[in-house]
Amino acid sequence: METISPSGAFLSKFLICFFFFLEMSMQASGDFSVIGPNEPFQTSVGGEAVLSCYLSPSQSAQNMEVIWSKSENKVHLYQNGNDNFEEQAPSYQGRTELVKDAISSGNVTLKILDVKPSDEGQYKCFFNDYSHAAEAFVELKVIEAPTLFQAYPAWWSVIGILALGQLSILFYYSWRTYQHRGNSLLGRYMGQGNQQRISSSIY
Repeated sequence: METISPSGAFLSKFLICFFFFLEMSMQASGDFSVIGPNEPFQTSVGGEAVLSCYLSPSQSAQNMEVIWSKSENKVHLYQNGNDNFEEQAPSYQGRTELVKDAISSGNVTLKILDVKPSDEGQYKCFFNDYSHAAEAFVELKVIEAPTLFQAYPAWWSVIGILALGQLSILFYYSWRTYQHRGNSLLGRYMGQGNQQRISSSIY
């Protein structure tokens, strides 16, 4: 019966443990989660929306598939290291940008330009490395741009008071002018009447 030397047994155990931990680390590296903000992002109509999400643990997403979607609409696609606009929903065409400055650490940001009221809702940030996939959700709130009266109510009150004062002054001077002209016409008429009576008495 062949015996195994202590050094050989140690080496075999070492190799078994090494490959076991190597396999575990490779499996662990494929598992990730996607983290999004806890609070909704708020912007106004016509503004710009900035929606972000990132991988945990931090790792490169350059070779991953990244899809931003809303309901059944694909808002922005990143595949094979490039943006893919062929499957993008028509309502978002020409209005999105995927910021990839930090994609090497698993952080991506979606920009939506010229925001519309219909853009409001829940967006899904989806990562796929073709062996594992995960997603997170980001809420977008769109508010209507306030009117001038809503934005500056105190100023409109001041403007209203000033306008009312101007109208009162204008009315007062118009009335005085009208009264003065009326008195002048009346005096002229009375003067002509007296002159006619004097002329009649002379003749």
